[in-house]
Amino acid sequence: MALYLRLSKEDGDLVDESNSITNQRYILRKYMDEMPDSAQYQIKEYIDDGYSGKNFERPGIQQLLEDVKHGQIAGILVKDCCAIMGL
Repeated sequence: MALYLRLSKEDGDLVDESNSITNQRYILRKYMDEMPDSAQYQIKEYIDDGYSGKNFERPGIQQLLEDVKHGQIAGILVKDCCAIMGL
């Protein structure tokens, strides 16, 4: 199971903790802990801290996509996502 965490450089100095990598990790891991079968999944995090969300030219998302293409990921959890992409 993959967790994708991203904080845009545009969000960098926000006081709103809901956008932080730490808070995203907490929310997603708490969600995983509440899933009935979550113990069967190994969790791998992909993090892009300080990259714009306007495109997919980010090392974390690129590695995630490669791992998906190679069948290494059972599912992806993201706190907020506003883009749809075809693989």
